[in-house]
Amino acid sequence: MKTQFALAASLVLTATAGSAQTITASSWFPPSHPMSTGLFDKFAEQAAAYSNGEIEVISDTGSALVTPRGALQSLADGLTDVTVHISSYTPSEMPVSNLLEEIALTLANENPYALTAAVTEFTLTNEAFQKEFAANGVVFASPYMTPPYALACRMPITSLADLEGKRIRSPNRSVTAWVQGVGATPVSMSSSEQYSALDKGALDCTAAALDDVLQRRLFEVVSHATDLPLAVFWAGFGAAWNKDTWTELSPEARRAMLNAHADGLASMVYNGVITAGERARSLLPDEGMTIHEPDAALVAKTDEIRAQVAEDAPRIAEEEVGIEDGKAFFDAFDARLDAWNARVEELGIDGEEAFAAMLRDEIYANVDVETYGID
Repeated sequence: MKTQFALAASLVLTATAGSAQTITASSWFPPSHPMSTGLFDKFAEQAAAYSNGEIEVISDTGSALVTPRGALQSLADGLTDVTVHISSYTPSEMPVSNLLEEIALTLANENPYALTAAVTEFTLTNEAFQKEFAANGVVFASPYMTPPYALACRMPITSLADLEGKRIRSPNRSVTAWVQGVGATPVSMSSSEQYSALDKGALDCTAAALDDVLQRRLFEVVSHATDLPLAVFWAGFGAAWNKDTWTELSPEARRAMLNAHADGLASMVYNGVITAGERARSLLPDEGMTIHEPDAALVAKTDEIRAQVAEDAPRIAEEEVGIEDGKAFFDAFDARLDAWNARVEELGIDGEEAFAAMLRDEIYANVDVETYGID
């Protein structure tokens, strides 16, 4: 009997040793959304390749395991191993992660490759960011990046007069500053709630990327968009790990996962930012949407608000988040953005594969996989 038990145990150990480690990566975004196809499907595919099949990532998109507001807690609790979280839904838990969004209104026209690289590097290396992730029991792996937000409305909006008193869903504080500055009323709600609110007339407009209007079929409840780039959005993380799961990986496996995250991020940016806006712009008119140009007064007012937002950001960092030197915080980010703009131009980055290689070789390769997310 003892011999039979020992043999059975040996077989189990042999099977376990030869099988892949399974990781669940959950996204509450729809399966067809670039956040899902890039940051999760592409990541899963590349995780297997970089780990030589030793790690199998199950890409659970459109997941019931996580919700927009609950993803951070679900990840910390181990309901999934990897997920996406928008930190504007949890401002008390992640105030630092929301800080760069204070200047998002000023970055709508930046090169997406350079901006993504700057956000990635800054978040991976900034002490305040890393302390915040650790306090929440998660390990940051990659950001996400949206195309510039536009206005999607139930009626034509081209002027300041058109905006007076309109109820507009705002995804972050910098857009809220714009909404208030143009005489409209900001409304806070998750992106999953906006369709119903627009349909019922509880909202007049939502600030959303044109591709999101297409992906979420908002064209069924709005018929107008205003071509006024408002802000890009990346608060929180596109992919982060449960700390215990990350810690259990070998250093070699962590390196493989970071390389896979770089490829997923590049896929999301190229397909979800670079090309998605153009695609949405060409397809939305066929769905009955009219895209309007803003008048000169609205553009001028928007530029005025952008300047005010940038001026206010350091004070907000110090008074509301506890950053010791708010100006130094934003200056450090600006320096990284300037450097990556120069590097992207120098390398002539254009396309998913070239961008992925730059992320892997010049950002993720500098992460110490022996200690990152462990200490």
